[in-house]
Amino acid sequence: MQGKNLSEICSTVMNFFNKRVKGLDKTVKFVKRKSKLGAQVFAEVLISGCLSDPTISLERLCKLIKERGIKISKQGLHQRFNREASTLMENLFIDSLQQFQTEKRVMIDLLKPFSTVQLRDSSGISLPASLKNLYKGCGGSASEAGLKIQVLYDYVQGQVDEVTMTEGCRSDQGFEGHLNKIEKGTLYLQDLGYFKLKTFVTIQANEAYFISRYLYPSKLLDKNDEALDLLGELRKAEFYFAKKVRLSEKEKIEIRLIAHRLPDKEVQARIRKLKRSLEKKGKMPTQATLELAHWSLYITNVPDTMLKDEQIHWVYSLRWQIELFFKLCKSEAGIDKVSGKRSDRIVCEIYAKLICVVTLLYVCFPIRWHENQELSFYKAYKALKLRACDFFKALKSSYRLMEFIKTFLSDLEDFSLKDKYRKKRRLTYQKLMDTTGQEVLV
Repeated sequence: MQGKNLSEICSTVMNFFNKRVKGLDKTVKFVKRKSKLGAQVFAEVLISGCLSDPTISLERLCKLIKERGIKISKQGLHQRFNREASTLMENLFIDSLQQFQTEKRVMIDLLKPFSTVQLRDSSGISLPASLKNLYKGCGGSASEAGLKIQVLYDYVQGQVDEVTMTEGCRSDQGFEGHLNKIEKGTLYLQDLGYFKLKTFVTIQANEAYFISRYLYPSKLLDKNDEALDLLGELRKAEFYFAKKVRLSEKEKIEIRLIAHRLPDKEVQARIRKLKRSLEKKGKMPTQATLELAHWSLYITNVPDTMLKDEQIHWVYSLRWQIELFFKLCKSEAGIDKVSGKRSDRIVCEIYAKLICVVTLLYVCFPIRWHENQELSFYKAYKALKLRACDFFKALKSSYRLMEFIKTFLSDLEDFSLKDKYRKKRRLTYQKLMDTTGQEVLV
């Protein structure tokens, strides 16, 4: 752990929790008339309460407020969860993304040709049916009311870049918010939900890169502008298949098509899942679908001088990291655990929990990679929950916060790193290192 990094982290965290809220209070006008419960106490209590207990009750929040010398009833606090409160927490979360920026250190040789690696995905949250007019869900077997959280996660930086909340019924393909700020040299990894010609055109036009799963039967053209016989090509292939193709007759985006044959165990699991999904709709998989289940198919505009054909599959596997992020947000932070039925309270709690996650990622940055091992954010969040009270008490002085962070990170080094040696199942970053023979994270 470097002293300079810890000093900067301490200063930024102190500034965020002790000063930024006061500035936002004037903007959103959380306090409209004279009140002892100001924006700073409200935000701090809500964030600390959600950190220690994702399903915290109004009564428990009132007790935490009383510990700060302010007495308020459950009914009074319930009324404070209004439009101004949700705007306050939303702006505070956006501010946390801007304040808690870590440096971009590319530790894996295979990723060094790119300025960074961005992962895009979404996750749904079911809400009480009474909110269906505000947040329409998918209906059917799903909830009538729901939220969808769109996340852009920077793998290299180890931090969230952007979060957008939409109605639960909105499809990923219809979401285009991530196209507003494509950065030159960045590699974007996305799944089939975001497979859209406009997305690929925009990324390429901004001199950035993408790796995406291929959506069958999207038309592929060979160098003679004739339709590619994908199944015929795959039947002749063994373990890998690669070909330069065009994705569209109109735009004619030149890309690489990469096919990676899956192990039999993964194929069988994929087919079982496919059959279960189609059975619910009264359908059966076609022969073409069963054949394609043996392969992972990707399209990319990354030149083969930057990533070899066989490396595409392993780089794309980094997308699993955003699945781990959502697991952290739900299993530990509890963003999907809704305490009340009032929409503003729900939104406030979701933002409070996201602030907890972003704060953790920032504080843990100095030991994200430690002695050739990767930190488990899942374990780290569990540890922070247990010490939530100590953390917020430490915010009263720079010295106490510095001592807290030092002790906290030291404990994480001892108890929250992922296993270094795994014979049966190598971790994602280890597989990427293996492809280039890298032995040490630098």
